Amino acid sequence: MSGLSLVFDTPQLAQDYEVRSADRQFRHGKRLIVGLGVRPGDHVLDVGSGTGLLAEHVAGLVGPTGKVLGIDPLPLRVEIAQQKLTGR
Repeated sequence: MSGLSLVFDTPQLAQDYEVRSADRQFRHGKRLIVGLGVRPGDHVLDVGSGTGLLAEHVAGLVGPTGKVLGIDPLPLRVEIAQQKLTGR
């Protein structure tokens, strides 16, 4: 079984992903969230959350009584998502 190699991920690739996914992928994700009927107080798991664009959007929908957990195998993308959480 071949494993996923993370050695080729770079800060530049992570940042490029942030910019490129902001358009089409993010729009499709928002449509999915609408279809799921996410509302205040819900708990949402975002698998493959990348840089957290959709997780950040969903956090606004679930509000302070809800929770959003994003997971991703690429640490550099997780770093960008965490920066959004802390406001850096």
